[in-house]
Amino acid sequence: MCPMNCHPTLCGMHVALTDNNSIEVTPDQESPDSQGFLCSRGFAAAELYRNPQRILTPLSRSSRSESFSITNWSSAYESILASATNPERVAIWAGHGVFTNNYGSRFATQLLARFANHHGSLFWEPPIICWGLGAMGLAITGVTETVPKKEIEKNSDLILLWGADFSSQPTTARHVLNAQKRGAKLVSIDVRRTSTSAKCDHEYLIKPGTDTQLALSLIHVLIQTKQIDHQFIANYTVGFDQLAKHLQEFTPARAARETGISEQQLLDLAGLYGRAKSSAILLGGSSMHKGQNSWYASRAISCLPAITGNLSRPGAGLGPRHGGWPGGRALNTIADNERFAWSNRSSNQMDDLVQKMHEGEIDTLLLFGSNIVSSFADTNKLVQGLKRVPLIVSYDLFLNDGIRQFSDIVLPGTTWIEEVGCKGTEEHLILTEQLIEPEGESRSLFRVLTELAEKFNLSNFSPWSSTEEMINAVIQRPEKENITIESLRKNKGIQKLEIESIAHASKIYPTPSGKIEFLSERALQSGLPGLPTLPAAISETKQKINNYDIELTFGRELHNFHGFYDNGRALPMLKTKNAEPELHLSKNDANNKAINSGDRIRAFNDHGEFFAIAKISNNLPAGTAWVRDGWNNLNNLTSIERTVPTKALKDFNLAAGQSSFRATIDIERLNDS
Repeated sequence: MCPMNCHPTLCGMHVALTDNNSIEVTPDQESPDSQGFLCSRGFAAAELYRNPQRILTPLSRSSRSESFSITNWSSAYESILASATNPERVAIWAGHGVFTNNYGSRFATQLLARFANHHGSLFWEPPIICWGLGAMGLAITGVTETVPKKEIEKNSDLILLWGADFSSQPTTARHVLNAQKRGAKLVSIDVRRTSTSAKCDHEYLIKPGTDTQLALSLIHVLIQTKQIDHQFIANYTVGFDQLAKHLQEFTPARAARETGISEQQLLDLAGLYGRAKSSAILLGGSSMHKGQNSWYASRAISCLPAITGNLSRPGAGLGPRHGGWPGGRALNTIADNERFAWSNRSSNQMDDLVQKMHEGEIDTLLLFGSNIVSSFADTNKLVQGLKRVPLIVSYDLFLNDGIRQFSDIVLPGTTWIEEVGCKGTEEHLILTEQLIEPEGESRSLFRVLTELAEKFNLSNFSPWSSTEEMINAVIQRPEKENITIESLRKNKGIQKLEIESIAHASKIYPTPSGKIEFLSERALQSGLPGLPTLPAAISETKQKINNYDIELTFGRELHNFHGFYDNGRALPMLKTKNAEPELHLSKNDANNKAINSGDRIRAFNDHGEFFAIAKISNNLPAGTAWVRDGWNNLNNLTSIERTVPTKALKDFNLAAGQSSFRATIDIERLNDS
């Protein structure tokens, strides 16, 4: 499997050692999920092998102004042991770099959480920067299971790509386009025109951050035009009367003013959705929920299927999305959360970790596969906090800007072909065998945590004698398929999972009432709005947008994956495609600022500044800028302010908090000099 994927896109590949002692990567034509698709990132994975920039020995330095020197594992462990004497002053956070062999099984996240639970240290969930951003809205409504992509292909007659793009879900694209060939209509709702929207039957270009307004106005029109499923609403929802009254002000005229689409377009879209017998919505990933939308958009959008009865039927509901799974897909957990309630001491809010750094409450920060400097919002605030942490340890394959600036110890990790792993798509588990021995002195995450646990005398941390035993503890479901590493080997490395073909087939929804909750008493008790509504005015954001009139939006491109492998610069195939950031501007905004394509520009606001090359586009509405996420210094511009109270995370049993990530900016052309 490709090591540069992220759920819900996981692509099959074959890897082989060649006669000249290099590795060859080829697409897996028989993969039931990717069927021979492999993008440039996948092919570039071959360059991880014998890469001259690879970290192959432990590194350390006595001052962050100095260069790293080679050390040994024993000395590195002793330094960590000496610093981490008080577990409550130790924090752990991981990025995508340690998930390359376990997307869909998530044993790396669980292993790290388990270590924190046994040690007593603070653990921040990785999804605080990605799929966790929209989870709150879905949890409040109770629409959490996804429709399998094959079911969309067979049964959906309308598919809304709401902030979703095929560059994020290329393996879903085939099924969606096959549904279109069958007669299903495709609708794109996005803040920019893309190659995906060009394939759709209908396209709606909206202003950034107005998805919530659009969804609420759609519900208003559906109610007013009686395009709703009264029986489903009566039997399986609560709060409809309150919702209908609340939405009376969300008229088509208001939507036209706020979203940028016309009243007639709104009515047309409502008609399409209202007439559909089995509609699916593919909800955008983290990028959609960064900014003004926050989780409010997913809350409002997730009410649409229930209004029209497009839930719990074939091909209907919310389609594949980042962090979402079909019913019956859940695997086991080895996190051992019952042992130590870390959630009682760690809020899992991004700003809380940064604040603890600022206040000198963190002695040791352990970072696994992460460039925290390019991941967290409000980089400048983060940087000031990192300066106050006495010991920062990074486990990774390559140096990155965060490691270069702030790490004191660097531990060399293993690549996806140097360890055994298991990845999971929505309906398959796939074994990734170890092909070669770890290069240099690199060690697997399982080995590192097991050795650290021994140093800390955590005798019950690892009841497993090998990585394979640990993986079996996660994937084995005796009541269902009973898949193990051994059974995977007997079945050519792949086995099918038993999943529900219909999302929420039981019509018992994951809410206190067991129904879809238009009105949520639990949300009210948690300090959140009980009904879907527009985003609350966030104090910091409200203050800082006054002088800046361009809304910054984010997304993904196939030739890069967040900040992986030193922003792709460590891999020659990707380096030329990721030389420096491009900031896409509307023609209107560029003309107002006297900026041309290719100009060097500075984007700035009260948080900080970001430098890029201008790319003028006809695909953006005025007042909108777009940039691929993951660039170093991009989050100089974004807000770290939380949008979900910690009490709500606990009440809804959500692992990850949410920061705003909103950025309104001004732009100026830099002088040629």
